[in-house]
Amino acid sequence: MEQIHGHEVIALIKDANPAIKQDELINTIKENFGDAKFHTCSVEGMSAEELIEFLESRDKLFFENGEVHIKEANICDHD
Repeated sequence: MEQIHGHEVIALIKDANPAIKQDELINTIKENFGDAKFHTCSVEGMSAEELIEFLESRDKLFFENGEVHIKEANICDHD
């Protein structure tokens, strides 16, 4: 199964206009990437739900007013 880097999901969220709604996030990820597994620099084989939990735990993603946002200062700049 294809593995997508978490940076692609971060870019999807960051570039969304209007912002993605919190309750639509998983569906939006699956619409764009299917049932792919996701990886980051340190973790492989995550589901979309696990990736979101991971990004939130690393303070890279946050929810505000029912919308999803990226904390750009905490995002590494490599692929």
